[in-house]
Amino acid sequence: MTATSRMASADVAWLHMDRPTNLMVVNSVFWFDRPVDWDEVAAAFTDRLVPSFPRFGQRVLEPPITLGTLVPVWQDADDFDVENHLRRVRLPAPGRDEQLHAYVSAQASRPLDAGRPLWEAHLIDGYGEGCAVLLRTHHAIADGTALVQALLTLVDAPPEGAHLGQLPLVGEAPPVLPPPTPRPDPPSGSWLSRSVDALRLAADRNAMLRRLGFARPDDDSPLRGPLSGHKQLTWSPAIPLEPVKEAGRRSGATVNDLALSAVAGALRRYLQEQGRDVERLSVVVPVNLRPLDQPLDPGRGNQFGLAFVPLPVAEADPAARLAAVRVAMDTVKATGEGVVTAGALSVAGHTPIAVEQWWLDVFAGRATAVVTNIAGPRTDVSLAGVPLRGFTAWVPSTGPVGVGLSICSYAGKLLLGVSVDEALVPDSEVLLRALDEEVAALRELAR
Repeated sequence: MTATSRMASADVAWLHMDRPTNLMVVNSVFWFDRPVDWDEVAAAFTDRLVPSFPRFGQRVLEPPITLGTLVPVWQDADDFDVENHLRRVRLPAPGRDEQLHAYVSAQASRPLDAGRPLWEAHLIDGYGEGCAVLLRTHHAIADGTALVQALLTLVDAPPEGAHLGQLPLVGEAPPVLPPPTPRPDPPSGSWLSRSVDALRLAADRNAMLRRLGFARPDDDSPLRGPLSGHKQLTWSPAIPLEPVKEAGRRSGATVNDLALSAVAGALRRYLQEQGRDVERLSVVVPVNLRPLDQPLDPGRGNQFGLAFVPLPVAEADPAARLAAVRVAMDTVKATGEGVVTAGALSVAGHTPIAVEQWWLDVFAGRATAVVTNIAGPRTDVSLAGVPLRGFTAWVPSTGPVGVGLSICSYAGKLLLGVSVDEALVPDSEVLLRALDEEVAALRELAR
């Protein structure tokens, strides 16, 4: 008999956020200076990743309607074969960054096959003298933290301190409230008690929820509007991490604060180039709720909340802008906003898709962009004997949001990524260049 397990409510919420113009897929790119033996990579997926994280070998079965205890389930795919999820391709000449960016962007708008486990990997030859891997994973399987942990099962020898549950996050913003205690899939009926718990927690923070639910949306933002569904994904060359961390030490800020300050400056630069002056924009920031000192539970895909952070895009001075961002982030941490939004997502996961998407439009649609940190290993790792030169990833934008910015760390380097809908930002390189310049400006604070 094929094994099944009920999907956690938060994972249901992310599953049902899919829209033709905004797919809930985490896109990650890894690149190497030398060719990789793809047969060895396929064996690593089969022998290490799927046994460690069973969701990569399971498909989703949807009920006629999601309501209460009637939710989707994970089911072992009887005909599962890793090769069905691997696409072997070659970049067109000359095989440079432009060709890889174009390939990744074209794939970002393609939905995953709903009849199979919700992931695929593109094994890309012809990238300079080396190769690349594009991994596309539905957000219902894992959040960024869990996905990094899953990918560590693929590398030849994970570095010390990078085993499951111990990977240090760069600039993690821990909630002041204690995270929910991990529990196994609940028995039938317990969704109601968990929903009541979430609503009781929300009721204790009425003022904050009023701010979340009725705060003024960024209506005057030129980066909001109807989406085309056509994405542009791009990334910058690696930036040394240590000067950025030193800037944080000198200013008393976290790397997360510095990242958001750089995003505020980049949005300011971009809007000025478009001839627009905007006083304030809000961004959505994921807040990790997973205890990092405990082993990761492969059955719990998403354990994070969302925080809405107002960015001082009108502030021209980098130091003053960083100070304003620190105040905003301290407020977010003090309110426990991430815990409340996680509870709200869990409740939404027990409602019909139309209800959930309406709620998402009201809730997440008040922001202009999604900004995330994704932390990789602190030291170099290898895949099939070939050192990984770098990686970057983009989490999906939620609801009607069409701009995403990511800051990834790996082996002492930062890599900046931009994901935009072409209807809002026709040239993603312009926004990426602005972000790169702002990070350089923040590094000057360390001197």
